[in-house]
Amino acid sequence: MVPSSRYPRLIFVLAAAMSLMVACASTTVDPNASTASPGLVHPTGATDVILRLDETGGATSPTFLAIQPPAFTLYGDGTVLFRDLSSGGPPVWPGPSVAFPSFKITRLTEAQIQAVIADAIGDGALGSARVEYTDPLIAPIPSAIFTIDAGGVKKTVSVSGLDIDVSDGTDVLARAAFKRLAGRLRAFDLAGVPPSEAWAPTRYRGLLFEDPSGGMVGAKAWPWADLRPTDFIDNGRLEGAAVVSDTQARLLGGDGYQGGLMGFALAGPGDGRRYALQLRPLLPDETE
Repeated sequence: MVPSSRYPRLIFVLAAAMSLMVACASTTVDPNASTASPGLVHPTGATDVILRLDETGGATSPTFLAIQPPAFTLYGDGTVLFRDLSSGGPPVWPGPSVAFPSFKITRLTEAQIQAVIADAIGDGALGSARVEYTDPLIAPIPSAIFTIDAGGVKKTVSVSGLDIDVSDGTDVLARAAFKRLAGRLRAFDLAGVPPSEAWAPTRYRGLLFEDPSGGMVGAKAWPWADLRPTDFIDNGRLEGAAVVSDTQARLLGGDGYQGGLMGFALAGPGDGRRYALQLRPLLPDETE
């Protein structure tokens, strides 16, 4: 568990350092100078990713990975989206379908943004990291993908087997730093900075797969007049995918889908076929 004082302490240290720099500076005032301290420069747009933790690769099913959004994203305007892992079990859905935990949203002040990215670049070791960390002794398992764009550091760092403890080798210290950083980001809500609330996505990635056996139990009648199976299968983009609005997702007939669904059984619209629907929320910087 992340200590509740982790990010507040970082913010306090950063503020103290900035105050010290001001106190030591010349008292001569330049009337043309900005009064704002630049801190660690970063993009400021609502869809600009300045820090992200994602997971991909390994022996995990590509279908499963395709419906898993990044666990943590900090955008340039201070918006943070992260999985809510404190709400207990997932919502109950009929049949073989699985609902994933929902996301939460919060907004950081600039001082809080500075603390988080300074921690990622410094203690989290992303500032000095290579772009890839592999280990031949680690079996093919998913890699953690860190994205950072702040403080002059712009890179993507892939770490294979992040959650596996490695006791020797040249990358022991770096791997330990990455693991601690991932732990803080995954449990961001537990840090207590600042209050968060449930996030309601407006769009989803819908993946549709035909069940050749037709044996899926509890299949729901096709709910859409404006979406057909061919909109998923023959779209020329991501295989089997279509963008599903929240209004369309609500027609599935249940609540708790906002975190994503896997294996939701649908009966085709008059074609006698059975389909499995996967639903994955699209983040603000994603289009499909």
